[in-house]
Amino acid sequence: MGETMNKRQYYGFHWIALSLALLGGLASAGHELEREYVVPGTLAWEAASQSGFTFRIQYGHCVDGQEDAKCVPDGGFSAEPNDGYKTRLGLAHYDAGTMVVEQFASGSRNPRSYVFELFGTKELGDGWEIKSVELLGSYVVEEMEFRTDGPSEDAMFKVRIYESRTEQRSASIKTMTLIGPPGADWRNAFRTGED
Repeated sequence: MGETMNKRQYYGFHWIALSLALLGGLASAGHELEREYVVPGTLAWEAASQSGFTFRIQYGHCVDGQEDAKCVPDGGFSAEPNDGYKTRLGLAHYDAGTMVVEQFASGSRNPRSYVFELFGTKELGDGWEIKSVELLGSYVVEEMEFRTDGPSEDAMFKVRIYESRTEQRSASIKTMTLIGPPGADWRNAFRTGED
């Protein structure tokens, strides 16, 4: 009887150990189902532009609450172009992947700020998420949900740039970190079913 119990215990423990090993293997395999892709900003911009993501500029936000005839707090967005390189609104424009606000003439009016909306209108392709964006230049992050809420299929974010009487100001995307299937082409992140 004691010998039978020992065999049962042995096989029972063996079965538990085997089950745990299998579960551990599945868990490890799960980590290999996705990979991070760190993409140069200009390349991500180009791929998104070609796939119909929009890059717009919101006009007329006044600095320090000041208003004049050409500065309205709730200014609308520029038209939605398919070519993000050519969008221009007043002194603000996109230039080959860089957000630019030109220097304005001293004393001509109150300073303004412009909100640049990037990677708008569409979501990333199935199985893809945006994890983070690294920016360079003179900017204030206006809206970037994936920065606080974690990876997201919604790649849209907004950056505000203030005018200056003494210099041109600009900001650009240094890198964009995407999460997707291992071994895939990162450009698939911007190729949705609508393309």
